[in-house]
Amino acid sequence: MTFKEEFKEFLDKYKISQNKAAEAAGYAGSVVSQWLNGTYKGDAEAVESALLAWMEREKSRRSRRSVPLVETENLRRILNAIQIAHEERDIAVIAGPAGVGKTTALRKYVAENPNGSILIEVDESMGKIALIREIAEKLGIDRNGSHVELVRRVAATLADRDLIVIIDEADYLNDGALELVRRVVNDKGQSGLVLCGLQRLVFRIKNLKNDHQQLASRVGVLLEVSDLSPGDAEKMIASVWPDLDKETVQTFIKTAAGSARALAKLIDRAHRTAVANDLANPTPEAVRIAGSLILK
Repeated sequence: MTFKEEFKEFLDKYKISQNKAAEAAGYAGSVVSQWLNGTYKGDAEAVESALLAWMEREKSRRSRRSVPLVETENLRRILNAIQIAHEERDIAVIAGPAGVGKTTALRKYVAENPNGSILIEVDESMGKIALIREIAEKLGIDRNGSHVELVRRVAATLADRDLIVIIDEADYLNDGALELVRRVVNDKGQSGLVLCGLQRLVFRIKNLKNDHQQLASRVGVLLEVSDLSPGDAEKMIASVWPDLDKETVQTFIKTAAGSARALAKLIDRAHRTAVANDLANPTPEAVRIAGSLILK
């Protein structure tokens, strides 16, 4: 089989469009089309080399051992907090260290309630105007006009619907943005609001110097999640390797140090190491090697 035949077969197998493959390899779709047809007048070897490198990377990605979504205690508690805020049209504050599964839980709730929830993932550059525009876009509202008009439209739309607005990385929002989203979503929009972030979010809301008395007094659910428990870590590992020996399991748990995110990366990298060494399961040494590549 020629590489062109292998390339076409790979695209068909995984239902990848030719244009998408070309773009991923750094070429226009027309270039790859001409290369396949033998009419490309440029450096055909360079095109083939780029496509081969992309295909090998994609094969490696698809061969990785993915971690199924496991119902950990943190996941259950976060979903329950969101459900309460949604049903009671209340404000929930969810805080905890990075890597404990907060974002995973938020996305799961939205995936299971696509018509009843919107998720805003903010960053440190997002202020009041950008935040309201993002919410408006998620609601399908026309964003033209003044900021005041947009705020009114967002609040009116929320008041007419049974929605929960979930804001991830809310600790990045400045004081003005936090107060605005409280007024627009919960007060005027009469909708549930979830603010999720690092522990500093709780400190900021509680700190009277930040003038968040209105927000603090309206928080009906406060959930502070902690590190992944050893029992939940075992569940995650068993979902991938049900018969893994105890020593390797304990090495995974110790190396991950309570982070669900780190554990997922360890599982992925340990699997790659095991495959490279023709092993059915990873060894404690493979886990330690994988852990040495993770910033702690």
